Amino acid sequence: MKCLCYSTQFYESLPLSVGHHARPTAVDWHNSKRQDLLVTHKGGPEGPGVTLFRVTTRAAGSLPIFDEGIRLSFLDGATAITAYPNFRESRFDLYCARDGSLWQYPNVGTPNDPHFGSPVEHPFPLEIQVFDEVAKLSPAFIEPDSPPGLLVGVIQTSDYLPRPAGAGAPAAVGIDSKGQNIGYGEDGNWLGGTTQSHIFWLKNYRTVAEPDFALGAPLLVDGKPLTVDAPVGATSIDWERDGKEDLLTVDERGELCVHYSINREQVLRELTPRFSVSEGAADSLYNQQANLAAADIDRDGEDELLIGTRAGAILATRRLPPESDQPIRCSDPFPILSMARRIHLGEFPVPIAVDWNGDGHLDLVVGTAEGQLLLLENVGTNPAPAFALPQPLPCEDETPTSIATGPAVMGPLDEHMSYLCPETVDWDADGLLDIIFTDSSGRVHLSRNVGSLDSPLFAPAVPILKGDEPLQSQWKVRPTCVDWNDDGLPELLTVDSFGFLNLYQRDGDRLQPGRHLLDRLGRPIRLDGSFGACGQACLCACDWDGDGDIDILVGVPGRSGFWTGLSGDASEIAPLPTVVALENIASTSEPRFAPRCIRHHGLPLHFGSTGCAPHAAHWSGHDFPDLIVGSDDGVIYTLDRAELDW
Repeated sequence: MKCLCYSTQFYESLPLSVGHHARPTAVDWHNSKRQDLLVTHKGGPEGPGVTLFRVTTRAAGSLPIFDEGIRLSFLDGATAITAYPNFRESRFDLYCARDGSLWQYPNVGTPNDPHFGSPVEHPFPLEIQVFDEVAKLSPAFIEPDSPPGLLVGVIQTSDYLPRPAGAGAPAAVGIDSKGQNIGYGEDGNWLGGTTQSHIFWLKNYRTVAEPDFALGAPLLVDGKPLTVDAPVGATSIDWERDGKEDLLTVDERGELCVHYSINREQVLRELTPRFSVSEGAADSLYNQQANLAAADIDRDGEDELLIGTRAGAILATRRLPPESDQPIRCSDPFPILSMARRIHLGEFPVPIAVDWNGDGHLDLVVGTAEGQLLLLENVGTNPAPAFALPQPLPCEDETPTSIATGPAVMGPLDEHMSYLCPETVDWDADGLLDIIFTDSSGRVHLSRNVGSLDSPLFAPAVPILKGDEPLQSQWKVRPTCVDWNDDGLPELLTVDSFGFLNLYQRDGDRLQPGRHLLDRLGRPIRLDGSFGACGQACLCACDWDGDGDIDILVGVPGRSGFWTGLSGDASEIAPLPTVVALENIASTSEPRFAPRCIRHHGLPLHFGSTGCAPHAAHWSGHDFPDLIVGSDDGVIYTLDRAELDW
């Protein structure tokens, strides 16, 4: 299994990205007077975890470039991480949140070569509910002449979950058995609330070496405990350079906000209401669910503000010089750079391998969660692909192809995410590749190629109709096209609103009523997750086993109910996304499908944490197709056919 990479001859460094829901913290790992980065993330090449990025450049006053990153496997399962200083010995311990507890990893190494002993569990002096997540830990110097405390950010989603009429307890978000989204009422309004982030201060009542954390005095704004109406983590920083720690957050609108300290004796206990310090950041951070950290990464004596985003990027911003009596503001966010060259396109990229420009090399067309259709040109070869940076597909109205839809299945948190899942196909048999895609609403769209073979140009997208109504699928479902009946026009294969796998034949540009595809026992195949995990089944039709019949590759989501009603061994599948081949054991005209778990070197494939998008492509020159997979951790992988079995 290989990560696809950008061309080494073009790019020395690229914006640092890893997994999704990136949560950075700064640490001088080797006692070299440089600020390295520890990043907690959901996803990544090896799944959720913690990655250490170390500085490779050393010039003071300039932005550093970080290395490719190494995974700290002993911290797997952590939702938040921080370095806790031990000033006496010029060392630091690591603290992380995991399984509802606070864990300390004592540093048993040297200042220049840290190593960590067996973890010590400290019960959280907070009541962590089933829907809560500790998303932020950072040292906080609240009281002078006392050991540092810990600033803790807890995301509480119970109030966010919908409460349908007549229901007392909150319900999981998703589609029910009738294909209805219970998150929204008949009037289209969200039935839940907003996600609340609660920020606490844990006071250390003993020593750095032998800490005893307990809940400190509450952080108050207008006499009320501080909460943030977004799933974000706050950080403390002396924003005004007045010797008092202030508190910075990112709100649900993407604006950086500061809460100034107003009590000089007990610095952070009483805060002013929030004040926006950067309207320019809003466009970059809108709906990113950002997590903050403060560090002097360029060694100029001033802390920068680090921003970890939902899509997995690490950004930074600097404080700007104040103007007269105006509050201090900050610059627009800019990316932190890394030597890593693997392709990372944010949360849930959906790739297609296709020779876009006719040069014989397989390029990539990728749909993104943010609503873009991107082209990545292969400037290498098929056996050794290397890619240029992504460019938006050219659109007839001279604007980048971008789709913004809502409301999303998962509610307001995703209402600005589109989750485009594209397929390339010559829909109208004119010799040009068109684009079919679904968005977050599950609607299926067509964007026609009105350009030429060597210069594609796309018309605005229009809904594909089934009869007189737009075809309705589910979110995060990629349709696939194939000329099933050999009439010269491709049919469309997708999941309907109830989760059943349907084949739609053509009546010109319109689709006829679909027919269910069946398993080996003649039962309709339902590619649907359990309640709250609907959709997320990306499809690819191909002759996978080389017998001349059409098979179907399926990206099966995590926690899927896929195996329900199928004759397969669910024990092979962990609760993580994987790829399954629906092998056609009958014929193209009267197909019957049997599920086969695809393995890599004998082991089941696992990608990301919620979903993946497979596509068949002849990368290696074999008679049979290889596999390319977009993982919801933002990484795109290739797998050589010779390394696969099922």
